[in-house]
Amino acid sequence: MQIPYDSPWVQVFGRLHIVVLHFPIALVAVAAMMIVWSFMRRPREGESRPISPALWLVGIAALSAIATSATGWVFAGGEYADTKGTLNLHRWLGVSSAVIVLVAYIVGAVAHKVSSSRANRIYIALVFIAAPLVGFTGHIGGGLVHGKDFVIKPLLRSKNVEKQSEPESDPTPLDQKVLEEITKPEADPQNDPPLLSGPTVDLEEPAAPIPLLSVSFETNVFPILENSCIRCHNPDKSRGRVRLDDLEHALQVVEPGNPDESLIVNMIELPENDEDLMPQDGPPLADEEIAIIRAWIASLQPE
Repeated sequence: MQIPYDSPWVQVFGRLHIVVLHFPIALVAVAAMMIVWSFMRRPREGESRPISPALWLVGIAALSAIATSATGWVFAGGEYADTKGTLNLHRWLGVSSAVIVLVAYIVGAVAHKVSSSRANRIYIALVFIAAPLVGFTGHIGGGLVHGKDFVIKPLLRSKNVEKQSEPESDPTPLDQKVLEEITKPEADPQNDPPLLSGPTVDLEEPAAPIPLLSVSFETNVFPILENSCIRCHNPDKSRGRVRLDDLEHALQVVEPGNPDESLIVNMIELPENDEDLMPQDGPPLADEEIAIIRAWIASLQPE
């Protein structure tokens, strides 16, 4: 049976993954901590160790893990069907986590019902296997959405700054003259009257136009893509079969020398109310950023 990924209802079901994914992570972690606490606390004479509260949490976690795995599988299969690698690993880890949590609940329920110490040990072991596995699966998913090392990226940047003996200027912004040149609107000879009338006046030769080669991919374009696009167009998550994480792949969505015919320009210049406007997971690119991308494409030599 093939899942109809094009169906709006199927897509809505898949996007529920974002709603339910936090429950199994939190519930299994709390259940594991409750089990640890029950062993740290010395029980009174004749009192059995309370595993029922943790077992309830594991049961709810099992249901939410199944829902998370099912919605995530549909979500990935529909909107990221062409992605391999890390996303597939995330999907299978999600399924494995759901199975382990479900088995843990079943074993725990049996142990609680028949008072089996052996089954109870297996239940506890499964919970302590499931807790880090569910957390690791969630960590991979977070990396797919927000980018690799998203949580510790500020620390990595801080370390890089500390290693620099002297502060360096940010290479990303274009020279102001270049930016003004590529963002300046074209003159309209019909609506713009001549500045001078009457006899011809000799003026100084105009300055040579700033070459578009001043715009480079690594220095000017890549930082824009890294900030707004690469989280969905990378080796692990190539949405729409598009990658923008390096020059080789970025060139596949441009027409050298012709920005107007380039796919990337067409997608970032759509109206704001268009559902296909890129980037979809963030604010639209600023006019200056679009102008930089256009200038870079215009500077490329057609094949």
